[in-house]
Amino acid sequence: MKKFKLITTALICGTIALSSCDKQNNYGYIDNAVYEAFNREFPGAKDVSWKINGNYAIASFDWNSSRAGNDTDYTAWFDRTTAEFKMHEYDIPFSLLPQTVSAAFNESDYSKLPWRHDDEVDVIKKNGENLVLYVIEVEKEENNKETEADLYYSEDGVLVKEVLDANQNPDYTDLLPTQPANDAYSWVDSKYPGARIVDVEFEDGGVEVEFIYENIKHDALLTAGYEWIYTKKDYNRNSSVLPEAAKTYIATNYPNYYIDDIEYYETASKGNYYSVEIEGRNDNDIELQFNDDGTLKAEYRD
Repeated sequence: MKKFKLITTALICGTIALSSCDKQNNYGYIDNAVYEAFNREFPGAKDVSWKINGNYAIASFDWNSSRAGNDTDYTAWFDRTTAEFKMHEYDIPFSLLPQTVSAAFNESDYSKLPWRHDDEVDVIKKNGENLVLYVIEVEKEENNKETEADLYYSEDGVLVKEVLDANQNPDYTDLLPTQPANDAYSWVDSKYPGARIVDVEFEDGGVEVEFIYENIKHDALLTAGYEWIYTKKDYNRNSSVLPEAAKTYIATNYPNYYIDDIEYYETASKGNYYSVEIEGRNDNDIELQFNDDGTLKAEYRD
């Protein structure tokens, strides 16, 4: 599928065990502790190569976790500072998707022509976290133009990320924090106990946390000091969550439009509101914002 082979300046010690590789003699940037952690997690791995992305040492290799059948392409991420095993990824056939994921995908527009899905799916597991992601690659061709997308589903069928014009060789390092994120995890746990964190990003002097809570994708924006700014719930196209007054307003004023996305914002300074994106036949996009009682708050046109 989209497995990217990671190339180093030399083969990883040929057929010699990884633990015998000395960082000064071969790589100079991967500590021996990382090699030792890799050997513990993936004994017997074959055709191993490495690369570096930020604070992570990333191994690409063939491995057979069941000790039966054929080897599978794997990628594994290790923290360069602590040598901690953080995440791994491998492929499965589309036909082996969990029923919950298959059902969610089949209910989406991406399951219908002209979209077509790849025959293999990337499976991502974060070590020590109760989260498994399935990345389905889809593509379509219309008017001599190709469009691709990567769809990230949790194992219970929650669509947590849509990446349009996706890279053919994605580096899933973006799913790992660029710096220690213990405070972000603590904040989520205190507000949403039992939530599963998908991603933590440190950008523009703030912290954005994506997580799944009660089978709904949430995005929280915090300041650098972990003061809350807003939390957003993503309901996709589930119009049943909207107040009746909001649904009536849309049906009356925009009868030829369909709902493309629904989000609910809880904010520290602007109150709570629904953001509803609707789209017309000519791709005219409109954002409608409704208060909790369904009265119109604002309207924005592209």
